[in-house]
Amino acid sequence: MRTTIEIPDEQRARLLDIAARRSEKGFSGIVQEAIAQYLEREAGNAERIQAALATKGTIRGAAANQLEELTQAARQPSNDSRGRLRAVPGRQGCCG
Repeated sequence: MRTTIEIPDEQRARLLDIAARRSEKGFSGIVQEAIAQYLEREAGNAERIQAALATKGTIRGAAANQLEELTQAARQPSNDSRGRLRAVPGRQGCCG
């Protein structure tokens, strides 16, 4: 299916560069890959959120406090474009 999207000139240039390195005519295949990865990650996020919500009320005391701190730190923006959480300095593991 064809559609139109608005992207900045810089992104278009970068996509065309990647396509050229792959010996592809245009960048629609790259955009399709990116959308597929995004949708997969979003689906995984929804599953992880539901699993986390299912544990509500099962962790208590110091472990609950530590988990709250880790959660707040994880909500801070990460520079990792792959959606990975950055490490929290001084912490190893969770709840132990």
